[in-house]
Amino acid sequence: MNDPYITNVKLLNVPLESDSLHTLYFTSLSTQQSYFSSKVVDGCNFTDFSYQRKDSIIRVPVQYDTLISKGVNYVMYQNKAFSNKWFYAFIKDIVFVSNGRSDLII
Repeated sequence: MNDPYITNVKLLNVPLESDSLHTLYFTSLSTQQSYFSSKVVDGCNFTDFSYQRKDSIIRVPVQYDTLISKGVNYVMYQNKAFSNKWFYAFIKDIVFVSNGRSDLII
């Protein structure tokens, strides 16, 4: 049976806006990954998610108020069963689902 937990997901607080007026440039992929990994919010680094798609919803086991208070505004994810590539996305909205569960619209 295939392992359904194939994706790493990291929630970040970054000093960027989705308007693309201010962009960061990196000299290498490893520098980019290191920078964004340094912005991961405490308690928001997951290694056991199912496959994630761009322009989708990511369900996270984190309280809505925690995400808001920690300024979570960006996500990086890696579908490790398929490649080592990290994908990056702005969080467009955070939706309360239940205590301890929120949906991130990316």
